Amino acid sequence: MSQKNYNQNYVKLAGSNIVFYKDLRASKSLPGSPNGRPEFIVPLHGASVERHGKEKSKKSIKLTTSQGDQYVLSYEDEYMLLMWLSNIDKTIISLGGSTDPAPPSPTQTLEPLTEKTVKKKPSFKTSATKDNIVRKGSSNEEGSLERGKLRNKLFNFIKSRPTKESLEQKGIIKDAVFGAHLRLLCEREKGKIPKFVQKCVVAIEKKGLDHDGIYRISGNLAQIQKLRCQVDQDAELNLNSETHKDHYNLDDECWDIHVLTGSLKLFFRELKEPLFTFNLFDRFIPALSREKNADRLKAVRELINTLPKHNYETLKYLLAHLCKVVDQSKENRMQVHNVAIVFGPTLIWPETVTPNLAANMIYQSRIVEYCLLEFKNIFR
Repeated sequence: MSQKNYNQNYVKLAGSNIVFYKDLRASKSLPGSPNGRPEFIVPLHGASVERHGKEKSKKSIKLTTSQGDQYVLSYEDEYMLLMWLSNIDKTIISLGGSTDPAPPSPTQTLEPLTEKTVKKKPSFKTSATKDNIVRKGSSNEEGSLERGKLRNKLFNFIKSRPTKESLEQKGIIKDAVFGAHLRLLCEREKGKIPKFVQKCVVAIEKKGLDHDGIYRISGNLAQIQKLRCQVDQDAELNLNSETHKDHYNLDDECWDIHVLTGSLKLFFRELKEPLFTFNLFDRFIPALSREKNADRLKAVRELINTLPKHNYETLKYLLAHLCKVVDQSKENRMQVHNVAIVFGPTLIWPETVTPNLAANMIYQSRIVEYCLLEFKNIFR
């Protein structure tokens, strides 16, 4: 890679994403756009990070996304390189991913590295980045010695990776909205149903449920990721605030109906545990196999009643909304079977991957379809 071909960008590590801006000014909040004007957003969910370069002079980080896109962040300052690596690593761990073979992130002392000036050049599958930070202070022997002490101290501190559970217990890792534990999210928001789910459903119904192929047609992925970033950043802004103030507007015209429906599906798909909890997957199969509908209804109702209260209330709220979608199937062509096919794999999946994927998909859609058909009897 030739350094002279790099283009300067401004970058933030924000929530569960790395956000690229044209410059510092583009990152400033604007009316209706609290996150400024990002060039593009790189999601860290499912990503991996590692040192990159020659063994004797690894001056960069290579980030690989879940889609296989690769980015290289390069630094002249090795201490700052480790700071970036640690914070990206910590974020990926908090999203449930594994960043091996990257060094583990420390459990304390490192402040979040939220923004830096970088240079960017297309490379690999998408792009590569290079830092443009100017060193502070002189390069005299005393400064080099002090930096060496800091570097050695940091390396000694991060020899062993702490478990994700220990980081959560110490309050270092706090789930964002997307990819969260439903119970923890609701407890943090002090409600029974996630606020994003409620706001999203209200916005979708306001735009109208008569749109052809609603929930079946995919929304613009870039816009969905942009909305996800705004929602996660809003959650971070409110973590230490006594009063919750929304910094995103789902009624904005930039979010069309399919971006909203795609974002809602993404929220449920990325939960740490599905809305229908893991322990119910195998138990639903014999319940739906009962010959008499009265027996099926009783068995399914009993299973759903065992759900944790936040799962139960959120499921009830979502299914009530989907019943409204089905009620307008003459206009949107989304009959109950079609809605069930879309939401089956989104709301329920087994804890461990099995080779019977086709059979699983059939059961997933059957469970959702039955719950929609018997909604009033199940949640009476």
